[in-house]
Amino acid sequence: MKLKHVFYLQAFFGFLPGLGFLFAPAVLWNAWGTPSEGAVMDLAGRNTGVFLLTVGLIALFAAQSDDSPLRRNITLAYVVLHGVGFVIYALPLLTGGVSFGSAWIMSLIFFFFFAYFRFIKTSPG
Repeated sequence: MKLKHVFYLQAFFGFLPGLGFLFAPAVLWNAWGTPSEGAVMDLAGRNTGVFLLTVGLIALFAAQSDDSPLRRNITLAYVVLHGVGFVIYALPLLTGGVSFGSAWIMSLIFFFFFAYFRFIKTSPG
């Protein structure tokens, strides 16, 4: 697998829930087991949608670019994003709180993919 394929996967998994949160936040909050009543949760869902769309767009642009210091730094940013995301998503599983389903698995997989391409395989891909 090449780094550009990982970026394309990141773009897909950024766009898909991002569009859902942007246009139907209550549906996605309910699917994740979070109460979605009120304007505050709608606004939070739409803000989450904008964030996820931005993450997806950056990944899409990085997938279409050549190897450069900027692309390597974007890869490092995704390592940090998914490392922190894994901790945030895994903590409720350990403490008995509200779980976000398989989000912790996705964060862990993306963490290892991006860490591999950032720290182990440093040739262009």
